[in-house]
Amino acid sequence: DIAKGIRNDAGKDRDLYWQSAIQVFELTLAKGDASEVSRSLRFLSVDRSGPNQDLIQPSVVGDAAQTGDDLRIRRARNALAVELSRRYLALFTAPGVTEKAPFAIQDLTAPGGRTLTIFADVGAPAFKVVTVPNADEVDVAIIVEDGKTGIAEKKAAPAPAPAPETPAATPAPAPAK
Repeated sequence: DIAKGIRNDAGKDRDLYWQSAIQVFELTLAKGDASEVSRSLRFLSVDRSGPNQDLIQPSVVGDAAQTGDDLRIRRARNALAVELSRRYLALFTAPGVTEKAPFAIQDLTAPGGRTLTIFADVGAPAFKVVTVPNADEVDVAIIVEDGKTGIAEKKAAPAPAPAPETPAATPAPAPAK
């Protein structure tokens, strides 16, 4: 009951909300009610709600020079987001839980050796971190599908509009007498 109360009062503190919600699930499983947990996890999956949607940092948005982050991934906000997400995913492997995990956690190594943790949709391919210049010629680290470059395809310049046809000049009518 305490964890439920904290979860319900968490408001905009998404870390506290997910910490409490996961504790409620874990305690419910400890009491032996896997069907209730399965039902709740199914609702969250259909609703596309989970720590993989809430505990994230903004994606890199593409521009004329680079594609931005792949739309099938979200960047983990911090170490707590990763820990809570791992605990959340562990719920799906508990005995009696029938729902399948809606995402996976991948650790990627960025150029320079830094590790980036991402949440990837189930069934998505492997991803990698590449550094490419954006339209302002500033290097940005973006997450792309393995085998892709992250460089935006150059779009052909639109063809110029055809010049309007000028009608042949017609002589002015003779003045009326």
